[in-house]
Amino acid sequence: MSFIFNLISALLWGGILSVVFVVLLYLLMRALYSSYRFTLWNVLLLLVLWILLFAQSTMMVGAMYAKGYVDDVQELVSSIANQANGTFGQLSSAEQVEQVKQAIHDELPAVSSYIDKIDVKSIADGSTGFAVGIAQVMKETINYYILRRILWITGVIIGGGILLVWMRPRMRFSIPTDMETYY
Repeated sequence: MSFIFNLISALLWGGILSVVFVVLLYLLMRALYSSYRFTLWNVLLLLVLWILLFAQSTMMVGAMYAKGYVDDVQELVSSIANQANGTFGQLSSAEQVEQVKQAIHDELPAVSSYIDKIDVKSIADGSTGFAVGIAQVMKETINYYILRRILWITGVIIGGGILLVWMRPRMRFSIPTDMETYY
């Protein structure tokens, strides 16, 4: 139930953040260019930007929720290691980590993509070492993932802003003729 709630919350927060980003980008265009107005191409570009920002911000919020599961993973690893303490002594370090990774896949599928990235060499020996090592590697992986989402969001906003400036309707000035004067 908690996983479904987190999924729905990530979608809602991703939608809210993407709307905020697009509105702020539009307001920035209005502040820089007072004559800025909507055209069909600008609306389509803002829609594409919203879709890209929605995807990135939803993934970022989802990763933040996944970060909340790290403590559960650490407890699960500790309990698995304590229950299998006798059999762990007979296995190599790589086999122990693989066994723990499989147990986490079975118990917490929400974090399975982060578990796959765990390197056996970065985990210390012992049940406490496994639990702390796996939790630490997961936090580092999730933090790096969140950083990449933030960089993608920043890149989409900058690129979209540049395209909006380039595609803005330009005012046309005419050269006055002899019969026209401007005061």
